[in-house]
Parts: sequence; structure tokens; C-alpha cells
Amino acid sequence: MEVAYAALIAVVLFELLLYTISYVNPKVREGLRSRNIEVAPLMLLIDVGKASKLEKLSSRVNSKLLRYGLLVAGLLSVAISATLMYQILVNSVGDLIKAFSARETYQSPLVPIIPGVTISLNIIPTLAVVIGFSVAIHELMHAIASYIEGVKVESWGLGLFAIFPLAYVKPVEEVFNKARRLSKFSILSAGVLGNLIVAILATALMSFLTPHILLTPVIVDLDRSNPDLPAVKAGLPTPSIIVEVNNTRISSIQDFTAFLLKIRNDSVVIELKVIEAKIEGDIVKPSGGLRTYYLYKPSNSKLGVYLTEYVSENTSLIVLNAYKTLYWFYIVNFSLALVNATPVFITDGGRILSEILKDGRYKLVNYTIQTLTSSTLALLLIIGLLNALA
Repeated sequence: MEVAYAALIAVVLFELLLYTISYVNPKVREGLRSRNIEVAPLMLLIDVGKASKLEKLSSRVNSKLLRYGLLVAGLLSVAISATLMYQILVNSVGDLIKAFSARETYQSPLVPIIPGVTISLNIIPTLAVVIGFSVAIHELMHAIASYIEGVKVESWGLGLFAIFPLAYVKPVEEVFNKARRLSKFSILSAGVLGNLIVAILATALMSFLTPHILLTPVIVDLDRSNPDLPAVKAGLPTPSIIVEVNNTRISSIQDFTAFLLKIRNDSVVIELKVIEAKIEGDIVKPSGGLRTYYLYKPSNSKLGVYLTEYVSENTSLIVLNAYKTLYWFYIVNFSLALVNATPVFITDGGRILSEILKDGRYKLVNYTIQTLTSSTLALLLIIGLLNALA
């Protein structure tokens, strides 16, 4: 993993060096442009070409059914995604107002993905691949829709933003502006449709792998605020794997909580068998032998344990890594769909709304909607980041 980190740092340093050289030396800058390479701070874009093969393929499969099918599916994707995002925004603003009125800390549901801050650095290589693929799918769908609608693509290309791969499509702007409104809607909504399709496929594959992910109930900590609680008095080790309670095998948190519910009103002695464990990432591994503890639980008393489930060491690493990769495909693509469908000035949803309200009488309405939406989204993301840093 250290080699991977070194490689990623080297990529960023190379981007900064190339930009610095091109900035101070016009000949280098012009030489790069002549090779269809654009450089900016922490960004490298390479114009690949005009995607003539994609144009020929699109012309072969072009039909009214395909055109209207793509239009309807795209607009439905944008409508559903935007509705979900507005539901999140409205509910979040309501919760924020309540928390502010009660002088409580507000936890935002929107947290930006920042490696090393909001997520582990270990996920960077996987996340870079997932983001690159997801953005490429988004832009590819724009290109396909453009060709189907008869709007030529000037060029397409690949690049890097810091360590994250990206792709882009440049339609001929004059042709796009002259296209009929429904054609514009089809082109603009196609990216959201592509990301939703990937998110749905990732979810389906995750459900297929779920039965092969073996989970183990683990006592991760004790409620030490009350030294008289049964688990604290017994000195249960943490973390520890729950194996058996009163001669009943425990294979999940549900099994253990079901047992506790049965005895919640009783004064009983609990025979609890656990294995002291260690946590390595998502996996729990035994670090000691099987030990038995006897806990006296008075009537209506809590046991005093904090429970969670970790992946068992018996789970195949191939299955586990595949599941985690699919999870990030779901998260990234679903997030891209929601954000791009939301009417914010730089998004596909924003351009669709601007097209709908392009009449001079509605410009103020369009500006107000997009300003309020972008401000609310930015506020919740900032709060989410502050929550993560706290």
C-alpha cells in the first residue's frame, strides 16, 4: 500500500510540475496544445478525438423508438433523482432548524468524499478507479445521446483531476444550441440515466454477494458510565466475539438481542461464552481462547454492552473486496445521479431547468431556484465536513 501512496503522490507532483513548466515556458504550452493536451493546476486533459466509431454505431441503431425511449428514460431518471435530492434537502433543513432551536448539534446526512478526512486513505486506489469509470459512463451516455439526436461531438477525451481519472465530451455548441428542446433534454439527461443504471446493477450484484459475506456479532465496548452493570462487573474483554449464551449458539446480533428481549423483565444469571478478538479493517479475528463469564442481570437492568457485526475471517477476501468495490460503485454513481439531476448552475439538472425557464419572464424564477438549491447543498456539505472533522 505504501507503493500505491507513493505512486499517487508522484502523479500529483507530476501534474504540478508540468503545469509550472507550461506556465513559465510558452513554447512548452503550445507544444502540448499541438498534441491536444491541456494542463491546469492539478488537472491534465488529453483530447483523444471525435469518436467516429461511436458516431457510426449510433447512426446504425438510430430509430424513433430508441430516441424517445432514451428521452423518456433520461427525464424519468432526472425527475426521480431530483425528487430524492429535494426530499433530502427539505428534511435536512427542517432537522437543522429544530437542532438550532434546541441548541443541539446537527448531523448533516451529506458528507463530501475526501480521502484521509471523511474516508480512509486505503480506499483511494479503488475510489480513483470507480470515479474514473463512473464519470466515463456519464460522459459516454451524453455522447451517445448527442449522436442519436444528430448533435455532433467536437471531441472527447480523458484526463486526471489530482489522482482521480475523468472523461469529458465536447459537443459542437452551435449545433447543440440550435437543436430542438426535446433533443437537448435527451442529451442532458442521458448522463444521469447512465449513472443510475450502474448504481442499480451494482446493487443487484451486491445482493448476490451478500449471502457469502459472513458476519460475526462482536462486543466492541462496555457502558462504563455505570460500574454496576452486569457486563462491567464481570469484566468482559473488548472486543470479543459472542459465541454462546445459556447454551444457545449465537450467530448474529439478532440472535443475541432476541435472547435479551426474552429476559428483559427477569432477574437471571447469564452464562456467556466469548472469544477475545482483534479488529483488522472490516474483519474480526480471534486473539485468544474461548472463555466463559457469568453475569447476574437484575430485573429491567441493561447488560451494559455495545454490539456490532464485523466480517468473519472465514469470508473469502475475493468476495469481500468485490462487495466493497461494488458498494463504492453504488455510492459514487447514485451520488453523481442525485447531484447532476439537482438544478444547480453547473449541473445537467441546472441546464435542463434553464432550458425550461429560458423565457425572459421566468429567468428570475430559474435564478432563484438554482441559487437556493446550490446554497442549501453547499451549507449541508460544509456542515457534513465539519461533523467529520469534529
